Amino acid sequence: MKGNPWKVPLPPPRPPPPPVGVPTGKQIRVTYEEYKSIANLLVLHLRQLEESSADGESGVKRMDLVDWYLEANEADMETIDEVREKRLLVERVIERLVQHVLRKNWLFKLVGTERFNVGSKVAEIAIDSSGMIFQYTLRIDNKSMQKFVEAQAKNTRTWHVTLDATEHRVVLLIDTMEVYYDGQVISTCGEFTDEGTETHFSLGAHPVHIRAVSSGNKRKGLLYTLVVNGREHEPVAQEAVTEHASSPF
Repeated sequence: MKGNPWKVPLPPPRPPPPPVGVPTGKQIRVTYEEYKSIANLLVLHLRQLEESSADGESGVKRMDLVDWYLEANEADMETIDEVREKRLLVERVIERLVQHVLRKNWLFKLVGTERFNVGSKVAEIAIDSSGMIFQYTLRIDNKSMQKFVEAQAKNTRTWHVTLDATEHRVVLLIDTMEVYYDGQVISTCGEFTDEGTETHFSLGAHPVHIRAVSSGNKRKGLLYTLVVNGREHEPVAQEAVTEHASSPF
């Protein structure tokens, strides 16, 4: 039998144990060509059953598949022992094929692309495999993780503040002026001042605002300061934000 209906490499055969009825010590030997011939015939028969089935599934039992092969090749067997040997051999080939296909399907289900949201951003994890080695690639907002983190660092200002003996994180999105408190967006109120702008909000019982004033340098842009209960807090350095892959979400 030439060709491979599955278009995938067949696994190498495993030497089967002695069958029932065969004297101990007698081994069933099979060449790869014989193994491939048996496997291809079985696969072709299953494919034909699948194509003729209304629901696209063959649903054949292993015993029926073995019986079919023995009946289709009965001219090659002359004695009961030969029938027993061939039956055991076909059973071992089927077992090997099942293990091989299940492993292929299992690997296939593990690879691919999974999409999800990170706040308002669309994230995607691409999973590739080479044998049993898997490689994971994360992209957010159509950017690599590194590029996304760098962009976030430029577009955000982050503060760590301690309120009521608990540390919290406040993040300002510069382009939208949204404020996140421990990962949750909160309501704010903007106000123009002589020096710039102030964004007011409350953290529990604590009055808070973010003050934005000009730095006098076009490259630096605006300077942002968090004011909690009248106490000023400078934002975390952008290098630290990038290093820890900070995100407001």
